[in-house]
Amino acid sequence: MLRQYDFSFPLPNLTLVHSELAVKLHGALMHSIPADAAEQMHERNYHPFSLYCMPEKGGRTVLARISTLGTEGEPMLRAAQAMRTFFIPGVGKLPVTPGSSMETELTAMAERLCGERFRLMFLTPSCYKTGGRETGLPMLPMHFHSVLRRMEAFEGEHIETDDFQRAFCHCRFGDWTLQQTQYNISGLMLSGMTGYADLTLPGGEYSALLRRVFAYAAFSGTGARTGMGMGGFFPAQL
Repeated sequence: MLRQYDFSFPLPNLTLVHSELAVKLHGALMHSIPADAAEQMHERNYHPFSLYCMPEKGGRTVLARISTLGTEGEPMLRAAQAMRTFFIPGVGKLPVTPGSSMETELTAMAERLCGERFRLMFLTPSCYKTGGRETGLPMLPMHFHSVLRRMEAFEGEHIETDDFQRAFCHCRFGDWTLQQTQYNISGLMLSGMTGYADLTLPGGEYSALLRRVFAYAAFSGTGARTGMGMGGFFPAQL
C-alpha cells in the first residue's frame, strides 16, 4: 500500500535556517516516533518513506508531502498527521495546517497514468551516486535506478535496469528545462537536478513498464536522500 499526506506551514525567515526545511522536518518527525522504529529505519538500505517541501503559490506558505512505501513507514506518516506545530531552532514554533491524504496500490496508480504524453517534473533536487560520489548530472534514466531498487525492496517487483533504460530510450522527447541546484543537508552541500522534461511514451510493453516506474517514483522520489527532501517527483499528464 502506498500512502501520501500533504500539510503546510508558514514560510519562515530562511536566513536563520542553516539547512533545508525538509531536513529540519525530517529531524522533527524522527524525534517524535518510537526509538525502535527510528532505529529500524536507519538500519534499512532504503528509507520506507520520502519527504519534500516546496513553497506554495504566493510564497508565504510551504507545502510538505510525505509518502510511505509500506507499513514500516507508517510511524512517520502518523507523526506528520499528528503534527500541529513545527519547531525550528532559531525560528521558533510554526503552526501546521493539516491537508489531504490518499492511499493507493501501485497498479491502480499506474492505471491512472493512462495517457501517452507526460511532463516529468523534478520538483526538488535529484542526485544519484556514480563512482562513489553524488551528482545531479541530467542523465535522466540514472535518477530512476533508485526507484527500481525501492520497487524491489518494498513491492517485491523486479525490473531489470537494462529493460528500463531500453524503454526510456525509446521515448520521444519534447521540451525540457533542467538545471543544477544546490541542496544543504546540515552544512553538506549537494548538487542536484531540478526542472522538467516532456516525453511521449513508445507504446506497448515499454509504456506499461514506464508508467509503473513513474507512478512509483511519485511516492518513492528519485535518486538519493529522498527522506531528507531530495528527489521530489511528479509525472504530469499532458
